[in-house]
Amino acid sequence: MIRALVLLWLCSISQYSQAEDVDLTAEQVSQNIDQVITATGDVQVKRQGQSLTADQLRYDVLGHDMYATGHVYMQDEQRDIYASSVRLETERHTGTMQDADILLKTGEHISAQSIERITSQLYQGKNIRLSACPHDDEAWYLNAKQMTLDQQAGVITARHASFHVAGVPVLYT
Repeated sequence: MIRALVLLWLCSISQYSQAEDVDLTAEQVSQNIDQVITATGDVQVKRQGQSLTADQLRYDVLGHDMYATGHVYMQDEQRDIYASSVRLETERHTGTMQDADILLKTGEHISAQSIERITSQLYQGKNIRLSACPHDDEAWYLNAKQMTLDQQAGVITARHASFHVAGVPVLYT
């Protein structure tokens, strides 16, 4: 197994006010003439207290667009995220996750078919299950076909939702 270690300067000082370095390791790493980096096989990315692992990763340096697939795992101080695929727009901090499980360090967890981060405070998801109970002792949970979380307003809006206590649905919308 050949391992490549690449130190990427994703933002050059001449173009942006702050340069940030990213450590990327993988079995194979390549970069084409359009500055698209492709990494395959045991991909690991580390940056400023965050880490990502995946089977494959594609990063467009000029477009600031990253797409990771296959056993994606992302971690930072606040959460652990597992997903089948993740697309992130790294400059605007927006993106989407497919087949995602999000475990917050405070105990809450969210599972969803898809989750989209629209802004830093606004999220939308499809086929979501949300609970503040420990994952292995879930006293209640909320299921919804569609859900919007507005963190700034402190509001969750759920459509086609059911609220379950001890596994029994007690409320429907």
